[in-house]
Amino acid sequence: YHNRDGQIRGSTVSQPLDFAKNDYSIRGDLKFVASPDLTITLLGQYSNARLGGGILNVVPIERFNDLSLLVDENFRGDNHRRIWQAAGKIEWSTPIGALTAVSSYADLNDYLYSDNDFSAERFGVQLNANRIHSFTQDIRLVSDSDKPLRYIVGGFYQDRKKHFLYQSQPDLPDDSTPLFDFDTETGATRTNSRAFAVFANVSYDITSRLEGTVALRYDSDRRTFLIRNDATRPDRTDRQTFHALQPKASLSYKITPDLLTYANYSRGFRTGGFNDPRYSFQPGFYAAETSDSFEVGVKATLLDGAMTLNGAVYHITLKNDQTTRFDLVSFTIGNQNLRSVESNGVEVELNARPIRGLEINVGLGTADAIIKDFNGTTINDNNKVPYVPSYTLNTSVTYETPISDDWKALVRVAYRQNGATDWDVFNYYRTGTKGYLDGRIGVNSDHLSLAVYARNLLNTLQPVGADDFIPNVTVIRSPSVPRSYGVEARFRF
Repeated sequence: YHNRDGQIRGSTVSQPLDFAKNDYSIRGDLKFVASPDLTITLLGQYSNARLGGGILNVVPIERFNDLSLLVDENFRGDNHRRIWQAAGKIEWSTPIGALTAVSSYADLNDYLYSDNDFSAERFGVQLNANRIHSFTQDIRLVSDSDKPLRYIVGGFYQDRKKHFLYQSQPDLPDDSTPLFDFDTETGATRTNSRAFAVFANVSYDITSRLEGTVALRYDSDRRTFLIRNDATRPDRTDRQTFHALQPKASLSYKITPDLLTYANYSRGFRTGGFNDPRYSFQPGFYAAETSDSFEVGVKATLLDGAMTLNGAVYHITLKNDQTTRFDLVSFTIGNQNLRSVESNGVEVELNARPIRGLEINVGLGTADAIIKDFNGTTINDNNKVPYVPSYTLNTSVTYETPISDDWKALVRVAYRQNGATDWDVFNYYRTGTKGYLDGRIGVNSDHLSLAVYARNLLNTLQPVGADDFIPNVTVIRSPSVPRSYGVEARFRF
């Protein structure tokens, strides 16, 4: 259960904008051990929340990083979200491996009612409503891990239906939320998706030190997009099938029992979809995204197991990279394909446990992500890919020690730093290096934990979401949450 007033202040509305009212979730699972070889687990979860949303303001591009320009919407965004989830898992040990089958169903209703003009004027409000039903089935067979030849084979199926409704209305005098019906309201769209995949992974110990792995996966996603009863858009039905074959291969070699090197190649796939037909950047559908990744790395265990150090370099080539953009012409959000993108970087991870109870983690990743071909012309070529920090540094120090037979004390400090980030494909505006410091002190037992915490102790402020409003003139952005602190209690039963 979560209830908060919020920390983000606006210049027009007196109450904080990022509130949470009666945000709660209930989860339960029931496990049947039918036999030593067969286990059946049933899981259910329900969550309900009313949250602040649509926290945006339009600022001049030259003042993009000036967070003294507060959100000046006259209407406090109101996001109602309800999720039902149910799942069943069967685990069966067979002579040829462990068979696992997971069936799940989810039902999501998400309604966001927010300011339409992002200003203090009572010009209009907008309604963004989503209703999603999905059924997913996953089944896989995993061989014993202690054999020289190991394998995973399986399949995946998903049936997903998404209803979306957007409406723009004049401000209501009492700021109330309108009633609507997906089946009768104009402007509703529906996207149906039927996706399946089959996959196999085989690993073999070529020698006692050398291991080879090959894998293959095939995905297919059949999507149908429907528009109906809209005066500005004729009724239409569009269909597209997105599919890809994704190979993977890797070699790993143990130089010593504590030092391993590896080289990987893999192809990734991200399905496509549909934009609003009025979306001026790319009307109709956007293509599936594929990536080819190459990685070489090393993993080392040091100081008799008290420290691990991992490092890798990578190169990724993406085709039809999907980037989300706001279109002022149609006042819609859609996805645009970038024809070709390349990313190169280095990743380093360190974990150390120098004394009992003390754990130190450091992770550094760099990313030089460049648009090689934007749309077949020279426009935006060699620009930075938006939303990708030039580097990310994560560090944490955690110390836990017993204070009695039943209780332990814990202290944790974490620091995260992001390098410069561009926010648009034109590279008109960016944020510089930003750092965030969090802290936590508490005590815990098997059933109860009590803690005081502080988030963003340095009170770092920056845009955390942004897009062009009028290109090269104004930007629509969302601010970060300022420093916050509090007390937390958790009971486990």
